[in-house]
Amino acid sequence: GPGEKQTNHVSLSLEGFELTYEVGDALGVYPLNPPDVVDEIIKNLPFKAGTVPAPDGGDVSLREALIRYYDIGSLNKSIIQKWQAKSGSPFLRSLVQADDKKAYDDFCWGRDLIDLVVDHPADFADGEELVSILKKLQPRLYSIASSPNAHPGEVHLCVGIVRYNTFGRKRGGICSTFLADRMTEEVKPRVYVHSNSAFRLPADGATDVIMCGPGTGIAPFRAFLGLGAVAAVSVTGGSCRT
Repeated sequence: GPGEKQTNHVSLSLEGFELTYEVGDALGVYPLNPPDVVDEIIKNLPFKAGTVPAPDGGDVSLREALIRYYDIGSLNKSIIQKWQAKSGSPFLRSLVQADDKKAYDDFCWGRDLIDLVVDHPADFADGEELVSILKKLQPRLYSIASSPNAHPGEVHLCVGIVRYNTFGRKRGGICSTFLADRMTEEVKPRVYVHSNSAFRLPADGATDVIMCGPGTGIAPFRAFLGLGAVAAVSVTGGSCRT
């Protein structure tokens, strides 16, 4: 219902991937941007979409670049300044001239590239000029929620799905909504293992362990339990504030 938090248990097959992990590691996931948002962006651009350079080399279609390689889900001062230089928007001009950090933060919060494209049109010459002002789409790290002992050939995640509405648009976390809504057998993420050698169970299985997750959530502890090395578990619910 409204206001309920949605957390998904995501299981990914490692078949075809040369990946190994240990309990306590994290999985880096490269998300894909929503195709419907990318299509709306392209529809409102002042030029015909062609090919553009990918961040790591080679040329791809503008649509593929905006889906796969560039961050369209966040704005910052640098993007606003470069956008304003190509836009006739009086509001953006006043924002840049004022150069006030709070004003920048207030404008960028809850807005994405689509808001600039639709509400503050800019006269970019082509797709290459457009993507030159965008950041590279970054991977997201998720604590691994499985043990290779219990789930060989698989890696599991516990993903809180971020969804919200701002300025008349439905929005969401790029990676969490990708894993929840857009990942299919044909559309899979690129992933890598982020090793964390400091986050391991004691070598002595008789050692008592207190599992406290102030920010990590339950995911890594689900993985520890999957090792079969924990004889008894006591779970206490609660909250803390700092």
